[in-house]
Amino acid sequence: MTSKESFKAIRAQIENFIESSPIKIAQNIVLVGNKLDLASEYREVSLADAETLARELGLAGVLETSAKESNDTLDDAFFITIANAMDTIESDKYEALGLNRSQVQIEGRPSNALNRSREERGFSSS
Repeated sequence: MTSKESFKAIRAQIENFIESSPIKIAQNIVLVGNKLDLASEYREVSLADAETLARELGLAGVLETSAKESNDTLDDAFFITIANAMDTIESDKYEALGLNRSQVQIEGRPSNALNRSREERGFSSS
């Protein structure tokens, strides 16, 4: 978030990764912006720009974090990645059986982890 050049470069890197992957992978990628602690003074990339990039590439979403400050953002990124990967595997199973995934409700596993609260995703509210 503090380097426009890094942000510009990440698009090509992600596109290359997606194109070279043998499986559907984009929906399992979370774009994580670092140096949140410096954003108030040195921000070069807006959250809106990062969200636009994520939408254009079909990514799971965007999170901002700081390596200096302790926060749960990286835990969230791993959880979202794993939850989306599991949803992808389940969807592929339904597709292989000729079923429509949207017609099947898996108890306790709503899709779209980014739209759920931290508590719903299994994190404490602290």
